[in-house]
Amino acid sequence: MVIVQDGRLVDMKCYGYRDFGQMLPVTPLTPFCIGSCTKAFTAMAAEMAIDAGIVSLSDSPAKYLPEFKMKDPNLTDRVTLRDFLSKRTGLEEKPLELDWNDTSPKKMLHVISGERPTTRTKRSYNSERLNYCVAGWTVAAASGTTYEQLIAESIFKPLAMNDSRIQSSVRLAEDARGHILDRHSQPTRFEKNPDEIFQPESGIVSSARDMAKWLGLLTADGKFEGKRLVSERGFQEFLTPIFGNKTDYTQQFGLGDGQLNGYKMVRHIGVAAGYSATVMLLPERHLGVVILTNLGAVSHEIEEKLPSWVLTQIVATQG
Repeated sequence: MVIVQDGRLVDMKCYGYRDFGQMLPVTPLTPFCIGSCTKAFTAMAAEMAIDAGIVSLSDSPAKYLPEFKMKDPNLTDRVTLRDFLSKRTGLEEKPLELDWNDTSPKKMLHVISGERPTTRTKRSYNSERLNYCVAGWTVAAASGTTYEQLIAESIFKPLAMNDSRIQSSVRLAEDARGHILDRHSQPTRFEKNPDEIFQPESGIVSSARDMAKWLGLLTADGKFEGKRLVSERGFQEFLTPIFGNKTDYTQQFGLGDGQLNGYKMVRHIGVAAGYSATVMLLPERHLGVVILTNLGAVSHEIEEKLPSWVLTQIVATQG
């Protein structure tokens, strides 16, 4: 658990084991999968690219990705990067059968356009996740690089997030191993190889120390150690609600919007195989908390009530 205010680390606590079977303890440097909390990194990289004049939220992905087509050809030039970042493209309406022999961005763009897989190696996947994939690929292509390099150069390097990376099928010895509770309520190893195609949506691995730096950026209005990394315009756009969705909060660029004790609250919960992550922020108080676990399907109390309680206690103490 990490608590940050005004860009500075307030507290960081590590509990339990990165590998329960071998009783290897969690440390501030232990990398965890953060699941769909990755979306906010993709959105922030987009805002940074907008600041640099590289891309615009009103651009169609087709401007940078020649293979990009929507199944409805009338939408190809009308749908925008903003639409993908706010997940309002319609891609979430039905599952897709993906050809897992070829999950390159080029192939996935053909799938989006309605092309069916041509091999027997295929699984169904809800296409909602592809919204952020298209967004990440678009910004990377506009920047003349890959998504992995985009995040490394835009965010990891400036924030000195040295323990963070885009995950692949290779796991490092110091990584937290994913677990679930068995029928006896004991942690048991639960890991599967990541679906690398979904890197812009759920591909980041990061440590408590590094997430403190990410939270430092968010609690200092887009500055890190006094240096502005994203414009005031870009940071406010990053935090501004886009549209109402079916849950109890308003979806925006990789975050959700709500209220906590009268303060605006933004947060995201990411779940991966054997992992869970929560990022919760009170922008008006420049205060935030991150909780990383290597226990999948953790309780609502850990994912939402615990970070809410932590922030409530700090606000009450500070007055």
